[in-house]
Amino acid sequence: MQVSVESTGALERKMTVAVPEERVESEIQNRLKRIAKTAKIDGFRPGKIPMSVVKQQYGASVRADVVGEVIQSTYYEALGQEKLQPAGMPNIEPKDIDGANGLEYVATFDVMPEVTPAPFSGVKLESVKAEVMDADIDKMLETLQSQRASWDSVKRKSKDGERLTIDFEGKIDGEAFNGNSGQSVPVTLGGGRMIAGFEEGLVGAKAGDELTLDLTFPEDYAYEEVAGKPVQFAVTVHKVEKPKLPKLDDEFAKSLGIDDGSIDTLRAEVKGNMELELEQRIRATLKEQVLNKIVEANEFEIPAALIDNESQALLQQMQQQMQASPGKSVDLNPEMFADEAKRRVQLGMVIAEIIKQNELKADGDKVRAKIDSIAATYEKPEDVVNYYYGDDKRLKEVESLVLEESVIDWAIEQADVEEVEKSYNDIMMQG
Repeated sequence: MQVSVESTGALERKMTVAVPEERVESEIQNRLKRIAKTAKIDGFRPGKIPMSVVKQQYGASVRADVVGEVIQSTYYEALGQEKLQPAGMPNIEPKDIDGANGLEYVATFDVMPEVTPAPFSGVKLESVKAEVMDADIDKMLETLQSQRASWDSVKRKSKDGERLTIDFEGKIDGEAFNGNSGQSVPVTLGGGRMIAGFEEGLVGAKAGDELTLDLTFPEDYAYEEVAGKPVQFAVTVHKVEKPKLPKLDDEFAKSLGIDDGSIDTLRAEVKGNMELELEQRIRATLKEQVLNKIVEANEFEIPAALIDNESQALLQQMQQQMQASPGKSVDLNPEMFADEAKRRVQLGMVIAEIIKQNELKADGDKVRAKIDSIAATYEKPEDVVNYYYGDDKRLKEVESLVLEESVIDWAIEQADVEEVEKSYNDIMMQG
């Protein structure tokens, strides 16, 4: 077998492979002999068919099968011989397959780029320091109160923070549009769930009022067909209700699952949860900085096949999410995800090389700690632990997360980290 390789681009290679006819013909003859033993051809007894007749009857199809298999096997042999690592499937163009001069074909493919991670020493990162203060806990308890509020009807004009039950119908240039109407819809004034101006326009309304709101959809609205367009809503108010907040007492604590029914215990538990969320947010922010710096410092050409594959994977994820949350259908295509796919592939290749060069490991203790931290957020943590340890694929996913976290730790150790102080609210509201 003769192999020659031509570089036709930064990553593209054209590999020409010539296979001696003896290799192809030998396999063809073996198969024809096996066929001759069982073939049924009119005028001949099974096993007594002349080879010339068998070849005439089956030779073309057998050769086609053998050529396909020989191309596949010799392609991988040639890659090994030339020490090439392809990215994605090749485009194979047969040049000579009729047997006159053996078998020859050209395989065109991209090779994996050589990745040499840029040093992380001296890279500037910002690490946030923050504490959960009493005022933060008070605010969280107020949020819990409002979530469990009961509602009392009032006959007066509505105020901010109150709830209205309304019918509405929107029109653009006098025409209806998809999702333009609703009946008996609860709207909390100041809740920020409707487009800008809608809730504000209902402040001061009372039961029985009919209003017209002239508004404009945001330019970045989810549905492009109405984004940025002026819209007129006709609104009928059926009911106005004011919130009645539960008292922050032991009874309230019991309603939230506090076993001893103590408001102090509730406060301590809320604080613990807030501190955990704060720690996770700070870590996530620092991790995002590290990943962004890795991308910025490691620019290299990425095989198109890898980007295409990742784009398809992201497309499938989005389709699954849309199926789980039925709503308006959106036309999706892989090109929409190309930028994110490129970033993911780029990060994956650099991170893999960092792991290799620094011999980072996902040891058992770290994997178990990660699984325990995931399980701690569930009602039955032991079931979650068993879920991961009961399946190798799921366990490998956690090991990958642990390895990625090891890369983040390695990067932080190398970097120049500046610590800045912020409030709990500033951190939790960003992003």
